[in-house]
Amino acid sequence: MTQRMQDDEFEALLGRALRIEAAPAGIAERIGAGPQRGTWLMALLSPSRMAASAAMLSLVLGFALGWGNATVPDDQDLDMAAVLYAANDVGDF
Repeated sequence: MTQRMQDDEFEALLGRALRIEAAPAGIAERIGAGPQRGTWLMALLSPSRMAASAAMLSLVLGFALGWGNATVPDDQDLDMAAVLYAANDVGDF
């Protein structure tokens, strides 16, 4: 069941909703004052920057800790000249 308002009731309700209220004291100064103290720290510690920093740190540490740890077995250590000669011989078929 829908209640329908008359035009004068609607206008009274709309007038109450659009009535201009007095602004709180000092609001204009706070709006135009610029950034508050400590906002640079909050911008630095934003969640997206923290996630990007963590990702970069994990990549750098992963490469730093893994550098030189991969060893090639001796049976797979191939001479570059032998590989090039073999590739050249395959092309002669």
